[in-house]
Amino acid sequence: MADERETPRYTREEVEEILRRAAERTHDRGDALRHDELVAAAREAGIDVSAVESAAGELAERREDRLAVESWKAARRRRFASHFLTWLVVNAGLFLLDLLGGPGWWFFYPLLGWGIAVALQGVGALREPTPAQVERVTRKDRRRREAERKREARRLEREARRHRDRGDRDRRKRIEKEFERAVESGVSALLQAATKHLDKATRRDEGPLPDTEFNRYVARKKGGPTGARVGDVGDGDGRGPRVRVDHDEDFDDEDERERRGSSRKLRR
Repeated sequence: MADERETPRYTREEVEEILRRAAERTHDRGDALRHDELVAAAREAGIDVSAVESAAGELAERREDRLAVESWKAARRRRFASHFLTWLVVNAGLFLLDLLGGPGWWFFYPLLGWGIAVALQGVGALREPTPAQVERVTRKDRRRREAERKREARRLEREARRHRDRGDRDRRKRIEKEFERAVESGVSALLQAATKHLDKATRRDEGPLPDTEFNRYVARKKGGPTGARVGDVGDGDGRGPRVRVDHDEDFDDEDERERRGSSRKLRR
C-alpha cells in the first residue's frame, strides 16, 4: 500500500513569495482581486484574517499618502506654470513699452528681479519633495481624511437618530389613536348604559301614582283645575311631574274654611 502523500507546508517566506507571484500573474492578465477574494485566499493559505485586514488598511493609508503627495506636487507645478506665464506676458508688454518709449532701456530690471523669483519657484516645483515636506503633506492630508470620516460618522448618526425619532413619533401617534378609539368606545358604552337606566327611570316615574287623598291634595296644590276628577295635570307650566289627581268638593270646602279663618284673624 502506497504511503499517502503528506500535505505540503510552507514557511512565511514561501507564503509571501507564492502570494507575490500569484498577484503578479493576476496583474499580468489585467485582472484585479477584490477585497473579499484576497481575504478568502489568505484564509485558505492559513493567514489570520485580522492581519490581512490590518495590512490592507495600512496599504490603503500609504496609497492615500502617495496620492496626497502627487496631488501636492501637481498643484505646485500648476502654480509655477501660471506664474511663469504671467511673468512672460507682463515682461513682454514692458519690453514693448520700453521699445516704443524712446531711448534708454529699463525693461530688464523687472525682468531680472521678477525672473529670479520665478526661477526659484520653478526649482522648488520641479524637484522631488524632501522627506520633511512629504511628512508635512501626509500629516495634513491624514487630518483632513480623519475630519471627513468624523463628519461622515456624525452624518450617519444624525440620519439614524432622525429615523429613530420618526419611528418614535409614528409609534406615539399610533398609541394615541388606539387610546382615543378605546376612550370613545368606553364613553359610548357608558352613555348607552346611562341612557338605558334613564329610560327605565323615566318609564317608572311616568306611571300613575296611587289614588290616595294625599296625592290628590298635592296635585290640587300644584295647580290642578277645581273640581277636576281623575286625570293628568302638571304644575301649571308643563314642566311639573305628571300625577293622577281626583279633586272633590270636600277639599274645596276645607280650603275655603281655612281662608275665612285667616281673614277673621287679620280683622281682629
